Amino acid sequence: MDIEEKMQVTIEEARKSLANREFPVGTVIFSKDDIVSRAHSSGESTLEFLSHAEIVALLKADKLHLRPEERKKMQLFTTLEPCMMCLGAAMSFFINMSY
Repeated sequence: MDIEEKMQVTIEEARKSLANREFPVGTVIFSKDDIVSRAHSSGESTLEFLSHAEIVALLKADKLHLRPEERKKMQLFTTLEPCMMCLGAAMSFFINMSY
């Protein structure tokens, strides 16, 4: 899967939040071409305003108990530039931050 295809999957995830009248943010974590986790914004409907799409996707991936070497090979795609909280969480997860 190339970058454009991965971004298209991420946009489709964001459309789920838009369908629920949420701010359309989608996040997908990839390991090569495999989807490790995905999430979309839902803070308005759940009243959980710290549950950003990036945080939710990272928490799902974290439950897989992957070693840092595996995490460093992953890529996080999101439809909106991550806020400082989400950026910090991605760094703590050891996700690949370079493209």
